[in-house]
Amino acid sequence: LLTLSGTAFAGSLSLQAKASYFFPSDTYFKSIYGSAPTFGAKVAYDLAIGLGLWVDVELYSKTGTTDVTGDTSMAGETTKLRLVPIIAGVRYVFLPGGSISPYLGAGIGYFQYKETNSIGTVSKSDTGFAAQAGILVRLGRAVFVDLQGSYSSCKVNPAGVEAELGGIKAGLGLGVVF
Repeated sequence: LLTLSGTAFAGSLSLQAKASYFFPSDTYFKSIYGSAPTFGAKVAYDLAIGLGLWVDVELYSKTGTTDVTGDTSMAGETTKLRLVPIIAGVRYVFLPGGSISPYLGAGIGYFQYKETNSIGTVSKSDTGFAAQAGILVRLGRAVFVDLQGSYSSCKVNPAGVEAELGGIKAGLGLGVVF
């Protein structure tokens, strides 16, 4: 019994670099900034029983155009956004240790954002949530590819304008298991 319980809770740490394509869910956000790539990293600790923890950090940085002032003579003015979601959660890996292992996860996010335009600069942070699903494909003993998709939500209201900073992401990660 002791041998089996030790095996069941023996874990593995993995690090990965990832690139995703972000599709914002907010119509106003999408009209200003549109969809764009994000880049980031993920750290995961998986137990042999399939349950694990993960932390994900990404960067979305984009310049867009808008008429934020409502003055049509200023239509097309530049606005810049930098969004850094830091998400931590729990996931379940089906078939842990297999050559192909699907997973599902959910977590809580801390979304840092900074927007700069002619009106001024807003730099704040808010909390949200995320859910993810993917497939881990082992390329050898220690290297894997992570085909992943996620959905996040973070409603913010800086300066009296409500916006949704989340959306759908689809991406690919390359990682190493320790």
